[in-house]
Amino acid sequence: VLDVEFDQRLRVLRHEGERVDHHGHAIAARALDLVVRRGADPFQRADAALVADRAVLEARRRRLVLAGNGMAGIRALGEILARAPLGFSITVFGAEPHGNYNRIMLSPVLAGEKSFAQIVTHDRAWYERNGIELIAGEAVTTIDRENRVVTGANGTARPYDILFLATGSNPVIIP
Repeated sequence: VLDVEFDQRLRVLRHEGERVDHHGHAIAARALDLVVRRGADPFQRADAALVADRAVLEARRRRLVLAGNGMAGIRALGEILARAPLGFSITVFGAEPHGNYNRIMLSPVLAGEKSFAQIVTHDRAWYERNGIELIAGEAVTTIDRENRVVTGANGTARPYDILFLATGSNPVIIP
């Protein structure tokens, strides 16, 4: 099975008998044919050219950490994926133990008019399809700006190049 990155990289431009991805790295047509026509997984093969090309791509990707798995943050990720689908290695920390859902529709769920599954907007499969690491059920509790690392409530730590805070708000009950 091809991973998301490589599947996206197969959308390439033709240039003088070779294929060139959007970073300008040449990938031999022979190697792509192995993947496309024979269904081979190039990352399980010992094809040095493809392995080296993936290493170059990984080295260029910036690490983006999103603290908060709410509607605003996930909407922003959608835009990032649309504009630069291979530009970032993305991790999402969310305090709740599941993917994103439409919080506006919670009242119909509580009233029994809808099920929770009906208001889910981004299930775990969406994160996987987009190559996003979802750390669900763990809120970010520490931001080490000097070392550029965030740490969650359970001790999960992730380095970042870009930190996006979209934690929403907590309601205040007036006494």
